[in-house]
Amino acid sequence: MLSQRSVRAYLPDALPQGTAERIVAAAQSAATSSNLQTWSVVAVEDLARKARLSEVAASQRHVRECPLLLVWLADLSRLDGVAARQSAVLDGADYLESFIVAFVDAAL
Repeated sequence: MLSQRSVRAYLPDALPQGTAERIVAAAQSAATSSNLQTWSVVAVEDLARKARLSEVAASQRHVRECPLLLVWLADLSRLDGVAARQSAVLDGADYLESFIVAFVDAAL
């Protein structure tokens, strides 16, 4: 933990093949509330989309310049989809607590 650091300057090179998959696999191993993993991740490589996301993120240069931007989302719709496929009733997903669980899971 003492050697952890943030890097906000990137080479323009694409990431080695399989890197994004390993990052997401590591994230899937993070702690999760109720083991629901109520998050999704969107990979963004398109320059125009990264530029727009940079504007939304207070014009942060590293958002625009990174070769791959991973956007982590609180995603309760996944639970809805799983419940629908299983013909199960999903009670409680429309409450503030559910959103907080999803938000914390995405942050973790």
